[in-house]
Amino acid sequence: MTHEDSLLAIYQEYPSKIGRRKALQSIERAIKRLTSPEEGPMPADQAVLGLIAACRAFAASPAAKCNGLFNGYYPPHPTTWFNQSRYLDDREAWHN
Repeated sequence: MTHEDSLLAIYQEYPSKIGRRKALQSIERAIKRLTSPEEGPMPADQAVLGLIAACRAFAASPAAKCNGLFNGYYPPHPTTWFNQSRYLDDREAWHN
């Protein structure tokens, strides 16, 4: 899988398709963070698989499925979710 294919695969798993160009840039930065000492380090292929798994888990949660507020918040745009490293959040919080 090429780098661009990896970015697109991750983007496709995120439930909201808003701001594609910026979201892809944010995904690329998230992969860089996960492969650096900041959040990782881990191999790039593991970072990609981890982001895909996190997106799938979030997409299946009530936090992503609501059309309005969930615990006082709206579901984040993909750029926000990746920029804030929300893929590292406690996944139980997406269900409470």
